[in-house]
Amino acid sequence: MTDVHRYPSPPIIDAIIELRLRDTVSEGLLTKAAKAVAKNYAHHVVEQEVDVSVRFDPNGVSPEIGEPRGLHRLSSADETDRAQVSTKIFNWSRLPPYECWEDLENRFVRDLERIERALKKLPRFERFGVRYRNRIDVPVGDDRVGRYEDYLNVKLDLLPMLDPLNAYQWRIDKDFADRGLSAIVQSGTLRPELPMTTPVLLDIDIAATKDLPIGQDKIVERLRDMRLLKNEIFEASITPLARQSFK
Repeated sequence: MTDVHRYPSPPIIDAIIELRLRDTVSEGLLTKAAKAVAKNYAHHVVEQEVDVSVRFDPNGVSPEIGEPRGLHRLSSADETDRAQVSTKIFNWSRLPPYECWEDLENRFVRDLERIERALKKLPRFERFGVRYRNRIDVPVGDDRVGRYEDYLNVKLDLLPMLDPLNAYQWRIDKDFADRGLSAIVQSGTLRPELPMTTPVLLDIDIAATKDLPIGQDKIVERLRDMRLLKNEIFEASITPLARQSFK
């Protein structure tokens, strides 16, 4: 499978592959899964997470704290390749510099094979997702305004009195029933890190929640379907000026 485009300097903040499990994995199986993939990473940190809820009644406020659950965080020596194994979610991520999709996919497949061998079979999952968050630095003009609409094809139709804006945020939810996938696409302004720029976020989250694949081959096939849709949305969302900035 080939990319729609391969950019020398892709604007990726992080790339994530996530499996959200249908049933909670026991602590014993969780430890086995984490140990199975830990040898692939330089760092392995074991933490605990809890659910906290607050109940309001006539007698006051009552906090309720759930049972602690194991959480294993794994990362490469430079911490750009990361994985997380918990009782409900397995995920893999890549931070900048982003090299290529194949590296992330291969790491996901490698770790999943190790987990399957350790647990005898893969846990069933209820959501399978691919998410890419992109940061596009829009130059600020002489008027001190960064025109994000010159870089993104999805635009807000502003009233004259609200243009130019100081900040914005939008979200689009879309089902692609013919592909068995759904997409959440979000954008908004971020805190500037480079002088004379207005950074904007382009966040694309693709998920499969129905007819979920079983078995390595089907999982990889579905993963590539999601990535293809992610690429199509990304390319449709950006302008030639944005593409030029990724070179």
